[in-house]
Amino acid sequence: MNTVITTSDSPMAQPEWWDNFLTVSNNLTRTTISKNAFSIEDANILSTEILNVLKQLCRLRTNKYGYRAYIDGKIVGDDKLNYIFDNPPLEGEDVVKYAERVFSNKEFGMIINGCEKFSDPLSRKLLQLLTPLIEKVGIPLTGLSVHTFVGNYAYTPLGIHKDHRGENVIHFHLGPGGKEMYNWTDEVYEEIDGKRKNEDKEYEDLIQHAEKFPFESTDIYFMPWDKYHLGKTDGLSIGVTVWFNNPPKAKLFDSIFSSLTKQYMITDDRLKEVFSPVKDPNSQETLHELLGLFQDEENLLDLPFSELFKLLHDDFKLALFSNAGWKTRTISLSDENLYDVNNYETLRDTVLRLVEPFKIYFRKSLDESEIIIFARGSKLKFRYHKGIETLLELLNSGKELETKELLKALPNEWPDSVGLYILSLLYDKRTIEIV
Repeated sequence: MNTVITTSDSPMAQPEWWDNFLTVSNNLTRTTISKNAFSIEDANILSTEILNVLKQLCRLRTNKYGYRAYIDGKIVGDDKLNYIFDNPPLEGEDVVKYAERVFSNKEFGMIINGCEKFSDPLSRKLLQLLTPLIEKVGIPLTGLSVHTFVGNYAYTPLGIHKDHRGENVIHFHLGPGGKEMYNWTDEVYEEIDGKRKNEDKEYEDLIQHAEKFPFESTDIYFMPWDKYHLGKTDGLSIGVTVWFNNPPKAKLFDSIFSSLTKQYMITDDRLKEVFSPVKDPNSQETLHELLGLFQDEENLLDLPFSELFKLLHDDFKLALFSNAGWKTRTISLSDENLYDVNNYETLRDTVLRLVEPFKIYFRKSLDESEIIIFARGSKLKFRYHKGIETLLELLNSGKELETKELLKALPNEWPDSVGLYILSLLYDKRTIEIV
């Protein structure tokens, strides 16, 4: 269950490398390529993990997380999708062998969104490479996310497009084949009638007016959000893209405020009940029923709006920072049937440490009766005691600690099972690991 993330010898793992990158990219505003930015070893680790992500999706048999597959330029239907799900990557199989077995000689492409959710080694390896940059520029307020392109699809199935405002991207090219990206400014794209020609897929005509960026395995390609662009593969390749989601103010406001429903609204069938028409505009029945949908243990709805919004804002950022910037939580060990949180006795005679580069954040509830913990993007609650804060601070030190030493932080009158259960939840969320 433990993931061993080896020290990286990739150039981009060093802070000085990013100083040069920020200069060349004009502080993340100019498209640029960095050659040999990461090692072949790291490329192989990332490639293996992308195939593991694909295995997970095949096991779940779902495309609800944004998974899309194309064959010969057309998105596949259910029959072909089921065939792909029935044929996941095999143990020890690389992307070349997988493609030959599943797609034969066909031109295919796959887009896999939210990969950080399905692979802890992937998210940790990417953080190892990106942490020096994050320490210099900060965490984007709607998080980091990983979207992957796999295939030999020639031109990107999405065609020429511009990404959402504020969402810059770093593309880790894993190969084995190379890739070319083409960029157009707004002015050039309009001048050459880009919209119509893109709809008609007249790419060969359009790319003559583009700025061309070729790259190969172990290169990274950075692109700011404001460029029209098109990708073209040169043979089979995997491209892992990390998105720095810097939101417009309206989007951030919506993300924070919608966290109220995500955190506190009930999840049962009452949400499906249909309201009947009303005759009186001043009646309050609908309001009372809507308020009844909230599990408001902290009495948040009694707060003035500015105080409520401040609490939501602060919790939103604590969750994001506890996940080292990732937008989506990695699935827990119990979700993968790898661990049962009630088997906490297995942690009794162990040595534990915090998983790098994550930190645990916490605050008291409004009435100070509970401690609210943010760990790898998850929110946990316990009855407040200063000893729990001490235990969390010990873990945040990053030191290797024996379980019995951690339990000493808690009150003597508490049974060991209480502390072991707290540690078990943190272990399940991949926040701490057994050394």
